[in-house]
Amino acid sequence: SGDTFYSVSTNKYQNLTTYQSVEVVNPAFVPTKLEVGDVFIFPVFCKCPDQTQLRNRVNYLVSYVLQPSENLSSVASRFGIETQAIIDVNGNNIRPFDTLFVPVARLPELKQPAVAPSSAPPSRKTERK
Repeated sequence: SGDTFYSVSTNKYQNLTTYQSVEVVNPAFVPTKLEVGDVFIFPVFCKCPDQTQLRNRVNYLVSYVLQPSENLSSVASRFGIETQAIIDVNGNNIRPFDTLFVPVARLPELKQPAVAPSSAPPSRKTERK
């Protein structure tokens, strides 16, 4: 209990899926109220390099969810590759929250961005008379 589609898709599945995709295939469930024992479908986005990519030293296609504050150039820089390499694998029609396949020769060591805790709603105090 306490899990949400968002927390499971980003933490347990490490962005191999998106919470929006999980919501689509599990319409009968409330995404923020998961209970122990509930059974869900989590579609996983993965892809292996083809023979041409392997010959070009692309050993992995890392799944990466594009954030609204990012662009292809910043993602390419983060992975140490050319922007065109991302476009070659994913095409040109890429938007925030899309899952990208990032072609790399070796798995990168990436740090997860810090998540700011959400502030609790103000409590309401009522006086008894």
